[in-house]
Amino acid sequence: PHFKENGAAFPVYEDVSDTADEEDIGSDSDEDDDSDIAGYSVENAYAEEKEEACLALRQLASNAKTAFVPYLETAFKEVFKLINYPQEDIRKSSIDALATFCVSFYTYDTSEEKKALAEALSVFIPKLAEIVRTDLEREVVMSALDAYCDMLAEGGSSIIKGEGHRDAIVNSVMAVLQNKVECQDKCKDEEEESDDGEAEQDELLIQCAGDIIPKLGKAMPPDDFAVYFEQFYPLLVAKTKKNCTDAQRSFSIGTISDTIASLSYRITGYVQVLLPLLLHASEDKNEDVRNNAIYGLGELAFHGKEAVEPHYPQILQALSATVSKETHPVVLDNICGALARLIITNVIAVPMEQVFPVYLQYLPLREDFEENKEVFNSFSHLYKIGHPVLLNHLGTVVTICASVLDTKQIEKGNACVTLSVAM
Repeated sequence: PHFKENGAAFPVYEDVSDTADEEDIGSDSDEDDDSDIAGYSVENAYAEEKEEACLALRQLASNAKTAFVPYLETAFKEVFKLINYPQEDIRKSSIDALATFCVSFYTYDTSEEKKALAEALSVFIPKLAEIVRTDLEREVVMSALDAYCDMLAEGGSSIIKGEGHRDAIVNSVMAVLQNKVECQDKCKDEEEESDDGEAEQDELLIQCAGDIIPKLGKAMPPDDFAVYFEQFYPLLVAKTKKNCTDAQRSFSIGTISDTIASLSYRITGYVQVLLPLLLHASEDKNEDVRNNAIYGLGELAFHGKEAVEPHYPQILQALSATVSKETHPVVLDNICGALARLIITNVIAVPMEQVFPVYLQYLPLREDFEENKEVFNSFSHLYKIGHPVLLNHLGTVVTICASVLDTKQIEKGNACVTLSVAM
């Protein structure tokens, strides 16, 4: 048992098990003896078996593939019975397993599995929304948010087809960003100050909610996502202020940058507010904030197109100022990625004779190899339009391509195309 501190009451789950014949451990006769006890944490082999069963079924669904399909519906129904279980580890493992089952339903794209997915989501998504709002344990709430994220990443628009599903997910994210869920209120009500570990958990909770936003954007058309982004944007910007922690600023700038692609042509309406925000963040003292801001500048130019063209000099100046004093490889890689996007989108607006030699100095990339795609696309683009700067530096370009070709830094097809073009 865990005991009250200074007489404060601690709420416990009451009669939430689906098993009718489980023993009631409370009684009126024990009230006096238990007056100092806030709640019980029961750990026994019976409870552990439930958790292990959830973990095992999840692994089977992930690894047995089609062999497990006949058992998916039954597994979902049985595990769903544990989602309100008093023990938080079991609630958490049941959520993780149920999310995996839903992904499996989506993966096997038959009419039967589509129907099963719709039925599963019709109960699972509302339940996740309830858990996010009311569960007192942050780790359980984070599992619920991760479930949204994982399902959206795999199933996309199929996850939000059901009535009310889109709003349920959006409202869950909004509630966390606004600090309006029960597990956040619980922390506020505690008399003693949270230690560093709890503060980190609070930030992780908000990051879990933020991770959903780009996935949600990819699951719907830009016009639809723009409506929801209007709600998210002020909450994210509020976490970029100077008095916010490095982690908060990095998270908010990173989330905004990751949503730009999903907004697509609708990002043009945000250029005037986003550009100053990202330019300022590119000068931040924290390398993660700088890195995310520079990535965002490249994405803004790539998707904002003509709306960003007048601002190329500002962006190039910011990149030049950063690269002259930057020492972190991942930030340098993202500067290259941003330059690649500028070149692909509007090479005429880039002073290539001055920029391209400096660009090549920082290639090949050192850490953020995902940016290789844009780097090689920029080389291919210059070749296709017959830009003379590529011919003038052809030897260096070939060396860069060849150095990457025998590594795992890029899909070999992309590097081979660029190398063959250069030759």
